[in-house]
Amino acid sequence: MVDAFRRLGFHELKVSGEVLHQVIVEVVGDRVVNYYEFTDELPMTEWIGGTCEIINDKLIIENSNI
Repeated sequence: MVDAFRRLGFHELKVSGEVLHQVIVEVVGDRVVNYYEFTDELPMTEWIGGTCEIINDKLIIENSNI
């Protein structure tokens, strides 16, 4: 079975002691494979909102609109 790819949007991302704003986090299964601040809407993005953190390649959602 292949793990699903998801592209998630958040207001804030905490990673490596930094805080990024308006970010996209790409995950496969439960592992973060990429993250970046965005300037344009991307197709197939789930807007979660709120704040998240990446710890050891895992996405921790601290607060959100869901």
